[in-house]
Amino acid sequence: MNRTQLRLLETPRTPRRYHDAITASANAKGCRDVDTVKGCSSGMREPGGCYGECYAAKIAGRYGIAFEQSVSRGFVDQWQHRDILVRQLRAHPLTWYRIGVMGDPSHDWDHTLNVIRRLRPAEKTAVIVTKHWQVLTDDHVSQLFDLDVVVQTSTSGLDTDAQLRYRVGQYQRLERLGI
Repeated sequence: MNRTQLRLLETPRTPRRYHDAITASANAKGCRDVDTVKGCSSGMREPGGCYGECYAAKIAGRYGIAFEQSVSRGFVDQWQHRDILVRQLRAHPLTWYRIGVMGDPSHDWDHTLNVIRRLRPAEKTAVIVTKHWQVLTDDHVSQLFDLDVVVQTSTSGLDTDAQLRYRVGQYQRLERLGI
C-alpha cells in the first residue's frame, strides 16, 4: 500500500444523511416499519442519544449515517411510489404498521400525518411510537383521531422525573381525547 492509500484509510469518513425517500421494510420480528422520519436530532442532544445508549443511533453509526440529523421521508412522485408502499402494506399479514423505529415522528408531525393519510388505501392501522419531543397540536390530535391512529408513548425507567411527567402527561392527554 502506498502513502496515499494509507492516508485515505486513516481519514475519518463524514457520516452521510439518511435519504429522503420513504420505505416500508419488515424487521426480524415480522413488523412492517414505515418511518416518516429517520434520525433523531432532539434525542441526540445528549452524547450517545437517550440515556447514552440509543440503539438506533448505534445501528446508524455502524452504517456511517448521521443519526443526529432528522430527515423527513416522503414519496418520490405523486402516485407510483405511494402505490408500491400500499401494495407492500396490503401484502403484509399484520393489520398494522409501525412508525418510529429509526427516528421520532414528532420531528415533523404534519408530514407524519400526511403520509398516514396517503397510505389509507392499504387499510392498515398506523401505530406511532414517539417520545413526544415535539408537542402535538390540538389539530394534530384531531387528525390522529380521524385517521384512527394508535400512539404509543415511549417511556423508560431511565427517564428523568421531568421527562417522565411530560411523557405521561402527553399519554394522558391523548387517552382523554380518545386516542
